[in-house]
Amino acid sequence: MKILFCFLLSFIAFIAHAQRGVRADLIGSSKEVAVNEFRVEFKKRTIGTYKVTKYQKADSVVYAASSEIKFHFFGSLHVKYELQGIFVRDTLVMSKVKTYRNGTLSSETTTSLEDTHYRLMKNGKLSILDRDNIKKSVVQLYYEPPVDGERVYSEGDGSFKQVSEIYSSEFKVGNVNPSIFKYRGNQLNRVDITFKPVKYSIVR
Repeated sequence: MKILFCFLLSFIAFIAHAQRGVRADLIGSSKEVAVNEFRVEFKKRTIGTYKVTKYQKADSVVYAASSEIKFHFFGSLHVKYELQGIFVRDTLVMSKVKTYRNGTLSSETTTSLEDTHYRLMKNGKLSILDRDNIKKSVVQLYYEPPVDGERVYSEGDGSFKQVSEIYSSEFKVGNVNPSIFKYRGNQLNRVDITFKPVKYSIVR
């Protein structure tokens, strides 16, 4: 039971998903570019889904991601994770992430661009990030491989993760509890995630 809860908490911390109603005008009038759908596996058992959709309108791009995990082990566990990230001319202008556990909001993180900086609001706590720090965010990795040596922004927890190419088309993202992104060509095929002692995967 302890390992299972560890898994669910680590999954919440990792992924990123779409707040309903945020910039719905942009999504509603945008062209849907691509939908990526994955299953979530734990000990070779499918326990959930992960879906990322990319919308585009002129020079704006919206990434909407959602995940849902249901598991029964001495009681029902139901985790939903939602993110929306908006980019204008390749610059992140807003991301919002919400996590629900058994129907109750358990965490909320919002990153918004101001004139000279980003405002990071994480569970009611405000931080300021330098505007030049965010070049790419994790949700974009579901559509394009990262570059060896670059740093990506994790919308879910407001942290930065270093990227290292470990094999051809395989990238380690983060140094503590890293995730391994595996591509076939430019298409993401699998993400292996480790939060010791738990290992799980997001698989196409």
